[in-house]
Amino acid sequence: MADKKKLEFYGGEWVSFLPFVVFLALIVVTTLMWGSISDGALWLPAFLALIIAAVTFAAELIKYFVPLPVPASIYGLLLLFALLKSGILKLEQIEDVGNLLLELMPLLLVPASVSVLTALDAIQRMLLPVLVMGFIGTTAVMLVTGLLSQWIIRRKGEKSHE
Repeated sequence: MADKKKLEFYGGEWVSFLPFVVFLALIVVTTLMWGSISDGALWLPAFLALIIAAVTFAAELIKYFVPLPVPASIYGLLLLFALLKSGILKLEQIEDVGNLLLELMPLLLVPASVSVLTALDAIQRMLLPVLVMGFIGTTAVMLVTGLLSQWIIRRKGEKSHE
């Protein structure tokens, strides 16, 4: 029997929707408790979060159908960039939700950190090379980013003086 390629989700197919369902439930509960149904203060961010979730889902589908060893997050970034550059999606539409996700990033990285700790026995034998590569990679990224930022700032400064 030939193995068919199957799209799998950790924890089941509907678990990926659980955070959004909880978010919507909290919106409904808080709206009913404080009686602010008319202003829709939380409904707009929920819709904007749905847009980002749709881009993420589309990226997962692209990863599933395109046979390249590229993570879905990279496809998602490229897709979001294309939507922003084409004008289909405006930065103002997703800026608040993006900032919220940036603020929550440390909390979102906790499960990944815990999974590293559970595999610590396997990682211990290669811990030193990984730490050295991480240090060198981080230093290189900081150096290139700093130099590139300084070059861009200087170039803008030269153009403004002309």
